[in-house]
Amino acid sequence: MKVKTKDLQEGCIVKEDVFAVTSRPLIRKKSVITQQHVEVLKAFLINEVDVEKTLINGNSFQPASGTNESESEKESTEQTSFLDCYNLAVLTYKKMFHSWAAGTKPDTGTIRKVLSPLFAEVEKKPGIVFVLNKWNKKEEYLYHHAVAVALLAYSLARKLGLPKKECLQAGMAGVLCDAGMSQLSPSLLYNKGFLSEKEMKELHKHPTYSYKMLKETPGISNHVLLAVLQHHERENGSGYPLGVTEANIHTLSRVVAVADVYHAMTSERLYRKRQLPFQVIEEMAKKQFGKLHAETISILMDAFLAFALNTSVLLSNGETAEIVFIDQKEITTPFVRKKDSQDVFQVGKEEGLHISDIIVK
Repeated sequence: MKVKTKDLQEGCIVKEDVFAVTSRPLIRKKSVITQQHVEVLKAFLINEVDVEKTLINGNSFQPASGTNESESEKESTEQTSFLDCYNLAVLTYKKMFHSWAAGTKPDTGTIRKVLSPLFAEVEKKPGIVFVLNKWNKKEEYLYHHAVAVALLAYSLARKLGLPKKECLQAGMAGVLCDAGMSQLSPSLLYNKGFLSEKEMKELHKHPTYSYKMLKETPGISNHVLLAVLQHHERENGSGYPLGVTEANIHTLSRVVAVADVYHAMTSERLYRKRQLPFQVIEEMAKKQFGKLHAETISILMDAFLAFALNTSVLLSNGETAEIVFIDQKEITTPFVRKKDSQDVFQVGKEEGLHISDIIVK
């Protein structure tokens, strides 16, 4: 019988293998449930398990009916939140990343499985891609970055009007573009200071390492391979590893490049503090002009402006406010209305205040 994980008790007998994100069972059938099993099931967001009707001691097992739960509680139990799915994807990528360092091939099936519910959520709530940096941990930036770039690339591809298949390929390229980082030394990956010229040259090899890792991997299209190889190429030829120019850069490469730069700049790193999206998008539009794909940056800007309007923000004096208007030419200084006030003013120009953070509800 199917039993909710929260209703399991020690002594339950697993009737069928329990799978999570790999082809190997998380818990094998006929296993006797312990508290450790329950914690593992919760960690992997397994909501129910098929168990026998009797416990290991021969007594009948009667799970809690759950009839006293409200509809909202039932929905909360049955559906995993975006953050749960996001954290699972990050954890899965982290485990894979370390296995790649040992020579294991990427498991594209597992990657698709953990990204699929996130893509679906991005379709329903496209603005969520602009707050992914809130969950980033600087010590685990590499793993958060991979998942975030996947979601950003998928979202940008959709807004560019690309076919569903290519949107999914953009997401796959986003999550795998830094897979080759697993071939670099830990001292280079987790360096908190400035890199030497020799270290920088080695770092610039990671797109090539990623490409070579994925070239023989089943389920990876040529479009994904190109996007992985070219995500650090720039329209004016100033990128790496090949230094190609606009005419030879694939569409998905451009999408992943913009997603990669945006999330990197808005995330806290071991050697650099994060910047707010307002500053990042303005900087990308100005300083990256001629390097990153102009149309994709424009799409990113439009999407952010749509998200930011009516969003709550924290001001530098500790007060909260709501954004009521943003001039595209002055993204960093939107007009806001303080909480419990009808007064509207432009941050950075009036009252000496600036935005400290975006408030995630």
